Amino acid sequence: MSANEEVKVTGTRRAGEKFPDLHPSVPFVDVASEDDDSGPPKVSLKVRIDPALGDERSNLTEIKMEMLESLHGQSARYVHTRYLLDKLVFPKQGITGPKDCFKRLRIFESLLGPKTKSTFASMLGRAVEEIFKMKGWSTTKTHIAKLKKDYSLYEALLQKGGTDKIKLSADAGATDEEKEAFLLQQYQKFEQYVYWFLGELIFKDHRNCLDDHKDYVLNDIVKPKSMSVISYLSRVNYMYEIIPYLQAPSDEGETARKADYNSLQSEVDARVIRRAQYNGLPKIFQNELEDRRIKWRTLADSDWHDELVSIERKEQRDLLEEKAKKRKSAEGAKTPGGQGGNKQQKASNKKGKGGGTPGGNNNPTAGLTAGQGMKFCPLCHGAGLPETVYRTHNMANCNKKDVFSQALSAAVKPKPAPSAGRGRGQFQLMEHHRIEMTNRLQEANTREQIRRAFRAATSPEEVCQYLRVMDPTLEDTYLARRMPMYFDPHGNAELQSSLPMAYDETNSGYGQFEDGKEDKKPPADGHY
Repeated sequence: MSANEEVKVTGTRRAGEKFPDLHPSVPFVDVASEDDDSGPPKVSLKVRIDPALGDERSNLTEIKMEMLESLHGQSARYVHTRYLLDKLVFPKQGITGPKDCFKRLRIFESLLGPKTKSTFASMLGRAVEEIFKMKGWSTTKTHIAKLKKDYSLYEALLQKGGTDKIKLSADAGATDEEKEAFLLQQYQKFEQYVYWFLGELIFKDHRNCLDDHKDYVLNDIVKPKSMSVISYLSRVNYMYEIIPYLQAPSDEGETARKADYNSLQSEVDARVIRRAQYNGLPKIFQNELEDRRIKWRTLADSDWHDELVSIERKEQRDLLEEKAKKRKSAEGAKTPGGQGGNKQQKASNKKGKGGGTPGGNNNPTAGLTAGQGMKFCPLCHGAGLPETVYRTHNMANCNKKDVFSQALSAAVKPKPAPSAGRGRGQFQLMEHHRIEMTNRLQEANTREQIRRAFRAATSPEEVCQYLRVMDPTLEDTYLARRMPMYFDPHGNAELQSSLPMAYDETNSGYGQFEDGKEDKKPPADGHY
């Protein structure tokens, strides 16, 4: 059974879903690529770096977001756009209060395409009309029609607290505090009504959208094969974080005034989120948790994360070993004479002790002919990489050719050893150089893999996780040497200080590493 096993079903089933023919408002796996040139155009938004410093040019940065060219069938993109605005734009601009609803709506409108802006304007008019159906306003249909046509007049009306023609019906006996509270309520309801009318167009079965989404995340998702445990947990959390941007539930025949907006703002119980994360794990992960007697329901978030990463590491290693065994058995079946090979090939392997290639049976290309088409990369083989790597390509197609070439710039290629007598000493000297360059090449490969882990990681925990996946021994190498040249590649002082074994310049220089020199010995107490 694979480490990332998915439920096998018939029919059309998307990645990340257990069953076919599901139609969620926001799929668990978004197939749209952010780097796709054929995707929607980008819209640039100017955002403050420090909200307290104002709109000075030196305090502004640029954020690019996708344009919503259409609202029909774009529920996932619509929800994600509102989520990003609330996380990245509105707090920086300092427009999070009820009276800032018109500023927020204008920024959202700037992300709409030309065809969708007219639809959005009509939703604003419907929201104005819905507001005046509530108690608290005293006006006429003529005035309402005028406000619907130009909703900026409605904004001015709220800011002034009413005009001569449109008064609060509670003016006579209402205090200033009560009148202000009523107006703030109108700001909030207006924004809610606008998005409710938009959701009526965007979401399929919009009245039950919220309940369907919760059921989908709890019961219908599964971790895809290509998704790491870290990304999986983050995605499940995201599916619950976007709940406030879904459609408020309502009964058949009800409009925006009767919708239940409180259900969108209610916090989801942490036990429900943990249950959803567990339900979406592959069966082999769940069985491993049961075998380890892990109390996953009450486990702390950090411990829960570590347990799943540990299981993922174990299953990936088992999967690689299984693939290597299958490859070796397939190669043995193709060899003439079975696994042992024929007599001629055995004889050719033994020639290495005499006038043949140095190393005898240790030569990876021994016994193979050009007709067999066996691939072999001497660079990866010399670097100590596993057979599953150096047997997959030739040196001309090696992706690490440039890195290894620098490490082997002074290397001497091995030559056939003379059988005896003259030239024997020269061969031993060249063999010594070859071994030295092989060790240097292995060190270069270790450095390169650690650098790649730092480029891809966003936290110290992810650095160790990437190193475990690439090679189980790399993590120990990284923690033992604590090479300062690998630290803080992005200029992030916080990352450097939070590393589990950060380099300490006051620690007698321990952990420093230079080419051709060994690390200094650890302190006498044995602690790093």
